[in-house]
Amino acid sequence: MGLRQQSPGLVPSHMIETPSSILFVPACPIRRDSDASPSFGLEVRQLASGEYGCLAFTSLAQLVEVLGEFQPWVGLPESVVEQELIRTGVTALFIDSNVAPQTWRWQRDSMRALARQSA
Repeated sequence: MGLRQQSPGLVPSHMIETPSSILFVPACPIRRDSDASPSFGLEVRQLASGEYGCLAFTSLAQLVEVLGEFQPWVGLPESVVEQELIRTGVTALFIDSNVAPQTWRWQRDSMRALARQSA
């Protein structure tokens, strides 16, 4: 699929073995008043290169290294991630990429605030 891009200097993701092509994707919990079931949206971020797109990682350890321990995430097959991005109009999927140093990251306090909103 044409969405997948690779950051310079990283091992091409097609050369990394992952179980069933599962990607670990930053997700943002969404609360819908009309629906009691939990929901989420895939996060779109600005990368260190200045480009916008959805990040995905081939390991949970890499996601935590780049975005921090409080980052909500979801594990999805790559094909599902690509379908969701196409549905929402996001044109780039970046595998194992870094974000700009000043990029906002989830923190303990932001997770507590989210928990209070969901209560």
